[in-house]
Parts: sequence; structure tokens; C-alpha cells
Amino acid sequence: MSILRVWRRSAMVVLWTVASALLTVGCGQSSDPEIDRIRVFGAIEWQGGSVDEGTISLYPISAKGTQTGSKRPSASTAIRGGRYEFTARNGPTVGPHRAEVILYAGEKPRKPGGGSPPPKMLSRDWTFKVDIPEDGPFEKNFTLD
Repeated sequence: MSILRVWRRSAMVVLWTVASALLTVGCGQSSDPEIDRIRVFGAIEWQGGSVDEGTISLYPISAKGTQTGSKRPSASTAIRGGRYEFTARNGPTVGPHRAEVILYAGEKPRKPGGGSPPPKMLSRDWTFKVDIPEDGPFEKNFTLD
């Protein structure tokens, strides 16, 4: 084996080791481990039936009822088949939150080539105040009027 081949192999081993270490560190839990997130799940009903598709976001609010200045992370997840679920990894933190529900109307049309345009949002969204308790999991159902 030539010296050039040995050097190339050694360089590749070092490169793969460094890349693997960086990916391992970079793919860890994205939230601060000091912040406890809570599993929250539930159903969302609108006009007497379940919601096909939408999103729900939980924004932490301060004791004064404002969202600004909060160091706690917000959380968002999809609504599918009338249900939503946050895990303990992507869920909200303990305390008061402003919940925002956005519904999508109808079927998403398909573009030629397999891509999908964004779904059409309904003209309004709904907001609620929700207190997330320390002891999870927590079930919270919403009825939209």
C-alpha cells in the first residue's frame, strides 16, 4: 500500500469520526434539559363533528397574562382526524398558555408532480387560555364555536 493511500484512509477515518461526533451532539434533544415538557393530548370538535386537519399551538404567558418576555418555549403540533398530541419531548411547559387553534378547509389539492400546496386556512382561528399542570399526561379537549 502506498503512503498516499494510507494517508487518505486515515484522513477519512478522522473525518467520519468528527462528523459522527458532531451529528450525535447536534441531534440531541433540542430543548433545554432543565425545562420539563408535558405530554398533552385531546380532541377538537367544530360544528358538532371532529376536525379533519389543522394546527394547535400553545404559547406560554406570564402571570400578568402577556406572552412577551417568557423564557419558556412554545409548542405546536398537527390536528388530524379530530385529535392532537404533544409528547413529553415537544410538548408545552407547566403553567398558563394561550392555545391557538387553526383549522384547514377541505382537501388539499395536489400539484402536478406530486407536491402539495399549503392547505387553505379557515378565515378565523380560536384562542383559549389553558393551564398546563405539573403532573402529566394532561388531556384537554376543545369545542370550537
